[in-house]
Amino acid sequence: MFKKYAILILIAFVGFSCEEDEMNMELTKLEKQKLIWQHNRPADYSYRIFKTCLCPAYERGPFKVTVRNYNIADIQYLGARPLEIQSSMLSNANLQLDSLFGTMQQHFLQNPDKVLIDYDPEYGYPAEVSIDFIRTTTDDEVGIFISNFELLPKP
Repeated sequence: MFKKYAILILIAFVGFSCEEDEMNMELTKLEKQKLIWQHNRPADYSYRIFKTCLCPAYERGPFKVTVRNYNIADIQYLGARPLEIQSSMLSNANLQLDSLFGTMQQHFLQNPDKVLIDYDPEYGYPAEVSIDFIRTTTDDEVGIFISNFELLPKP
């Protein structure tokens, strides 16, 4: 009987250890990709960002973000329904690619059950993010999707 419980405890520990190792590997990869982004990021570019979360519509988008000289120059809401968005609302939306790395690090500190991140192979930014904080809970998932990334000519 003791042997049976010892095996179950060992299996649970190994499973937890593997998940922890996977998270550490993902966090290390995030840091590596951040360095790639910092080295390769252009001064002028645009992209679309869409989020899935249990959050206000003005944080989800979709948005077209234009960056000039490393700073957000313009944000356009691309949703089907008109939505009046004030700039103060967008400060919490983490729409800049640079801020996504910090946001992802904060999510890792919450010890999510599942994290999937696909990075852009050339620039290193997180192109597709899927996080499930608690597998058995609905509506706690977060998704971030970056598309239509393109370099812009100098103004």
